[in-house]
Amino acid sequence: PLAILARNHAVIRGVLLGLASVVQTVPGLALLALFYPLLLAIASLTLRWFGFDFSAFGFLPAMLALALYSMLPVL
Repeated sequence: PLAILARNHAVIRGVLLGLASVVQTVPGLALLALFYPLLLAIASLTLRWFGFDFSAFGFLPAMLALALYSMLPVL
């Protein structure tokens, strides 16, 4: 959806390609390490607000990192 939106808007296209390029330059382990505190905070908020939490280690951060790495070739 972001690529389709960026197709017709030059400003959005520049911002998205810039963000995707920055994500692409960060090594994989560093990206996983950056996700860990963010996912811990989100897990504690979902536990407090909705009554369930999730693991901030394992599958979810790896999937998020892979999704971010795939943005540049898709865009």
